[in-house]
Amino acid sequence: MAVDFKFKLDTSSKKFRCPNCGKKTFVRYRDEKGNYAADIFGRCDREVNCGYLNIPDNEKVIVAPKIQRRKKLMFIDYEDAVKTSTRFEENNLINFLVDKLGYDAVDAIVERYRIGIDQTFPTTQNWIIWWQFDVDDNCRSGKLMKYGPDGRRDKSQSSTWYHKVNPKYKGFEVTQCFFGEHLIVGNQNKIAIVESEKTACIASHFMPEFIWLASGSLTGLGYHKCKVLKHRHVTLFPDLGAFDKWKVKASEYGWNISRALEDRATADERELGLDIADYLI
Repeated sequence: MAVDFKFKLDTSSKKFRCPNCGKKTFVRYRDEKGNYAADIFGRCDREVNCGYLNIPDNEKVIVAPKIQRRKKLMFIDYEDAVKTSTRFEENNLINFLVDKLGYDAVDAIVERYRIGIDQTFPTTQNWIIWWQFDVDDNCRSGKLMKYGPDGRRDKSQSSTWYHKVNPKYKGFEVTQCFFGEHLIVGNQNKIAIVESEKTACIASHFMPEFIWLASGSLTGLGYHKCKVLKHRHVTLFPDLGAFDKWKVKASEYGWNISRALEDRATADERELGLDIADYLI
């Protein structure tokens, strides 16, 4: 048997008016009998633009644990990842970073994080590849992204995965790890986590006293990914607009969370959802 909370977020499609932003995007907490907690308790689905979250402080009840089957880990051949370590001068993001940080600094970042550039597939040619190597040095896969000359994501093109564009890996199922996870092996420095791979790379140049990892997404702090950081000193550096959501994760795992951006950001910067790299650059 496992211990769980009396109230849980409603799993139905019913939505209420959010007490913070007023939009009808609010999911309330209910008990096992279907009774709602007070209407201030719940979560707004507008995670970035609103981010309201209020969890009821309730008694605990005993519930049967749900058994989840873990899928078998699959890996990209190391040789395929190595082949992408080429023609960096043709990538917009790399050129942007060289202009801001200098050639030697970017060369060190590329080597540190094992960054790749795709030259194999016509639809993603010259896109950057954020390879994910885990603590056992296995390559889980690589996220392909297109950037413009200004160093920002080209949002007209959706990101994709190496195993999806390479027919060799038909049927491949990715199990993500942290971007940069291979760096924690044998290194007892404190760990810092950001959302974006680009941000982790930039921050590692300015604040090398930390091992900088990227979650890859706002919701990329699940238990199975994070358990590799057990007993490590971890600080979260959320993007503007993500503080409240990541604060819940910090509390759950016993980690620290930085208020550096929250305490200095202007309204315009919050609207843009800036991250720590925007300030460092």
